Parts: sequence; C-alpha cells; structure tokens
Amino acid sequence: MDEAQYAISKDEVKNRNVPIRLYGILNELLRKENIDVYITGSNSKFLSSDVLTEFRGRGDQIGIAPLTFSEFFPASNKNQIEAWQEYSLYGGMPHILKEENEEGKVRYLNHLQESFVLRKAERYDVKGRQFSGLDK
Repeated sequence: MDEAQYAISKDEVKNRNVPIRLYGILNELLRKENIDVYITGSNSKFLSSDVLTEFRGRGDQIGIAPLTFSEFFPASNKNQIEAWQEYSLYGGMPHILKEENEEGKVRYLNHLQESFVLRKAERYDVKGRQFSGLDK
C-alpha cells in the first residue's frame, strides 16, 4: 500500500444536483486512510445540508467570515489610520486588499452584492416586480 499522504480538492461545487457518481467517488476516497478530500463552494444551499448528510460523520463545515480589523490591519501594509479608513469604507473582504485602487474595490463590492442578491432571488424564487430594484 502507498504510504504517501494525499489531498484532493474540488473547488466551487455550485450545483445542488451534483451527480450521485461524484458522491460515490468522494465516499470511496474518504475510505482511504492516506487521502484527505476538500470540497469548497459558496453555495450554502448545497454545502451546508448535502455534505453533512452525504458524508455522514466524515465531513466538517467551515464558515468563512470577512476579516476583523485586527486581521485586516497587518495585511494592509498601511499605517493604522489609513488601514482603518479603508476597512471602515470597504469592509473586511480579503480580496479588497488585492485591489490597488478605488475603482477596483468598488467594482469587486458591486459584483459581490449583485451575485449575493441574485443567489438569494434564485433561492427564494423571487421574480419580476418582487426582484425589481433589489440590485440597485
């Protein structure tokens, strides 16, 4: 038997209707002692219920939150006042630190908001007039 340790990752599982075959493959991999399996995704509708159900006791859910100021500040490479101004204006999403200018930060936050609103609308089947204006 191979004694090396392996890690397998599947990034951004978005579809709730993931084929049963994928569950079978992942379950088979989880039975091997030298393999860790990591599945990531931003669709909480899929991950929060399905992973914990399908992988019965072999899965953990890890929620990710925006950075606190004490995490943001050292990563910002700015003095404390400048870092606080940026943090209080744009928030603690880690990607904000990668954007070099205001336009990039605003574009990123707008995209984040639009995708969040669209996911919620899709999840709760909000359409037409109910949805009008939510993305403004």
